[in-house]
Amino acid sequence: SGTSTGAPFRAIYIGSGLTTVGDVAGNTIGSMSATGSITYSSSSTTTSEVMGIFNFGLSNWTTNNNNIGGITVSNSSTGAANFYGLRCNTSNTATWIASNNTIGGAVANSIQSTTTATGTIVNAILNSNPIGTFTANTIRNMTVAGGTGTGTSASILGITLANSANNTLSQNTIFNLANTNTSAATVVTGIQFNGGGANVVERNFIYGLTSSTNSTSAEINGIRVAGGTTTYKNNMIALGAGVSNAFGGAASNSSTTGINGFNGFLGTDSFWNNSVYIGGTATSGSGASYAFNGTQTTNTRNFRNNVFVNARTNSGATGKHYAIKINGSAANPAGLTINYNVYNVSGTGGAFGYFNSADVADLSAWQSAVGQDANSLYGDPQYIAPAASTPDLHIHATNPTPVEATGVAIASVTNDYDGQTRSGLTPVDIGADAGNFTAPLCASAPTGLSSNTVTSSSANITWTAPSSAPANGYEYYVSTSSTAPATGTTPTGTTLAGVTNAALTSLLSNTKYYFWVRANCDVTNKSPWSSSATFTTLCAPVSSFPWSENFDSMSTFGANILPSCWLGISGTKAWTSTNAVQSTTSPGPNSGANYVRLAWSNTTASDLITPGFSLSAGQSYDFSFYYKTAVSTNTAGGGFTGDLYINTTQSVTGATLLGSVVTSTVTTNGYVQYKYSYTPSSGGVYYFDLRATSDGATATWYMGVDDFRLELSPACSAPATV
Repeated sequence: SGTSTGAPFRAIYIGSGLTTVGDVAGNTIGSMSATGSITYSSSSTTTSEVMGIFNFGLSNWTTNNNNIGGITVSNSSTGAANFYGLRCNTSNTATWIASNNTIGGAVANSIQSTTTATGTIVNAILNSNPIGTFTANTIRNMTVAGGTGTGTSASILGITLANSANNTLSQNTIFNLANTNTSAATVVTGIQFNGGGANVVERNFIYGLTSSTNSTSAEINGIRVAGGTTTYKNNMIALGAGVSNAFGGAASNSSTTGINGFNGFLGTDSFWNNSVYIGGTATSGSGASYAFNGTQTTNTRNFRNNVFVNARTNSGATGKHYAIKINGSAANPAGLTINYNVYNVSGTGGAFGYFNSADVADLSAWQSAVGQDANSLYGDPQYIAPAASTPDLHIHATNPTPVEATGVAIASVTNDYDGQTRSGLTPVDIGADAGNFTAPLCASAPTGLSSNTVTSSSANITWTAPSSAPANGYEYYVSTSSTAPATGTTPTGTTLAGVTNAALTSLLSNTKYYFWVRANCDVTNKSPWSSSATFTTLCAPVSSFPWSENFDSMSTFGANILPSCWLGISGTKAWTSTNAVQSTTSPGPNSGANYVRLAWSNTTASDLITPGFSLSAGQSYDFSFYYKTAVSTNTAGGGFTGDLYINTTQSVTGATLLGSVVTSTVTTNGYVQYKYSYTPSSGGVYYFDLRATSDGATATWYMGVDDFRLELSPACSAPATV
């Protein structure tokens, strides 16, 4: 074991002197085509470090054109087994130039640490001191099995700048970095950046970072900002593919966990013309993801001309997926400048943004919350292939895109990701890719989607027009699926120019609907689809009698879990569905296996409200059910008070008392039927409400109810006694 200058393996070590390692041909350490060309194994309880090329001198240093790969490090004991490809510990006045180096071979797991020790680190390039210039390096196919460190001690990192000198990172490609640990609080980072007062991070491409963990403290970061005064421009970052766990925690002002395109933790920063895409499908977990995750509260931070897309979707997971998160407690927070960006969120679980401890639904609400961003747009930027194995975040040449000519000129951004001069194309294209793209006539989607006048079969939807209202009105799409419509999806309906609402009919009852709206400028030019909004139709009233409910079709039980279209309103306790058998503490069912019960000490009334019934004026109806306040067949009980109400809405407000069901002094020996004959004076929809309380002194464990029934009253009465 051993670390730094005492490390057990250093392929090339410079202790002093002005050196150039690698020139036209460079050096090859290990193999670029096979794994295990160099193996190091330890059984120590302390850390071992394995290094490709290490400089511990004081002079300027150049490392160009070197290849390092095919290296496996391991430890059979508890000590970490760490790897560094290029590492420099010279002075903060010296320079280090590293260009065209390749760390990691062309095969999977080319560089790997197999130990699960918490202190494990795999780091391709580490700069601890000098003024650094890192250009056109490729870092790929590295894997780690352990490590729970954060920041510069993260489990696996592409390039780490851990100094206070100025650094320039340009045109580096970092991909296929993986942590295979399934439970540890691991951090996987493409670029971990800190530096001095004049840094540039530009034209880098980061993708394919993965983690197998389910930890709520884990992170994946494209670029993690840890300090310095830095301009981040023309970078492309695509993350999320191959990551099925929604690890990390829910969004909060200070949370850095989850998947982050940019993790804006510290620093004085300018983020200009970056293109970010978060994708993949989350099948478990509840952690969030962000195209940009900002946790700073006061430092200067400037966002202009960026494309932030989060298309990550849930299929079993419950996390939220944000285009952007910014810290602040009120509009125009200290240090913030934000404008001329393009945002898009399209997956299940997608949320536009997060600000001041709360989700923000759409662009309009975002602009109001942050007090800025007036010229930003919402829509699909038309990346060419963001979800491909090698993502392509360039912009499609002919598809109408909101990035075309909608940004603002920034003097220091003269070229794009490919090095093309922006002034020779469209100078103010948003994102890392500049070109002469196709501008949509409808650049902005409608915002402020809402619904009203919802019935069992109809609803009215409304929206707010974009700043430039479309000449041909709007198209809307309505679905019971949360899957967002594509550009070519046939709309459900259209409206005329100036009409910002639509009446929906022939809907299914008791069903959740999703809807989207886009502006219609002409036959071929539409805005992007808006963010989605939802509504749920009401239950259709029961109109066929007799009607009955014995709860025996239920398979899921719990507090206020009731059959479709019933409603439980909790007081101190909740009406609870159950299949608990009769015992010394439970009443059991009247028939079948299932029933509903209310617990003792329910001092504030709880309501059990039936579905709606379509009743005719002047017709008599018999409403009945069975109740029991005893806990066994031969034991009487009391302490429960129950009353029957009726209402024209499924609520307690405005309900009319029909009669008393049971009082606290009444005991029952087994189930007792309660029946009430009701004749409405006018036709309509009515709801019956059993409202009950119980004391904590004399009440038995539970009051059970079962076998509800509503039927037309018979023409003649049944015999009273037989």
